[in-house]
Amino acid sequence: MTNITISDAGKTFNPGDAVTVKADGLQSDDQIILDIYWPIADIFPEGYSRYTRAVTTEQTTNSITFLAPGHWPASRVEMFLERAGQLQPLGQISVADGQSPEEPYLYGITNSHAIYTPTVPRGITRIDLVTQEISEVIQFHDGEDFRLAANIPGTNILCGIREKDGSSFIDGYDLCMHYWCNPVERNAITICSDFNNTISLEMAGDKLLTYCSISYPVYTRLSMPPIHTPEIPLPDGLKPE
Repeated sequence: MTNITISDAGKTFNPGDAVTVKADGLQSDDQIILDIYWPIADIFPEGYSRYTRAVTTEQTTNSITFLAPGHWPASRVEMFLERAGQLQPLGQISVADGQSPEEPYLYGITNSHAIYTPTVPRGITRIDLVTQEISEVIQFHDGEDFRLAANIPGTNILCGIREKDGSSFIDGYDLCMHYWCNPVERNAITICSDFNNTISLEMAGDKLLTYCSISYPVYTRLSMPPIHTPEIPLPDGLKPE
């Protein structure tokens, strides 16, 4: 691969900003791998997270666009192109602090289809518990909804049931990098969370209930696939609804 250029390589990217690598000789199965380094005072020279797969948003015959990584302190990010298990260095960029905020915020779903007011925009909003200021995080498009949001502490990701174009998914919205993580189409009834996982309850037939664990680890950009547990028969006379 030759003639490598990186968009805005000299600036400091915010987590979730688009980064575009242009080059000759790209192939459809190429992927971007990131090594992330940040300073640690008085302990080690630097902390690191290596071999992190980038979140790719667009790929053509001569460019790959991915999201600048989040959830780490301000860092330098070394980029590589992976092809058939081999890595080719592409260069490096700087990324601003993307750690979860220390201050508590309240997030909510505004004007979900469950309680719909036509004059109010629908989306995810954030409330500053100190100033009471309300700000919009993302606005839903027509035919899109998000409900039953749950959060695993420390991940800065809202997981819930997302509806889009007539289909229902379990999905997570990354509040740091501002993207939908990984939709999994499932027949979920509700969502809840404990200290380690987001858990969905689902129907399996008319009289069986199952639950699966969906993990969104703090320091990875990929959600884990659902982990199923045995199905549970419902007591006589109890319907899933």
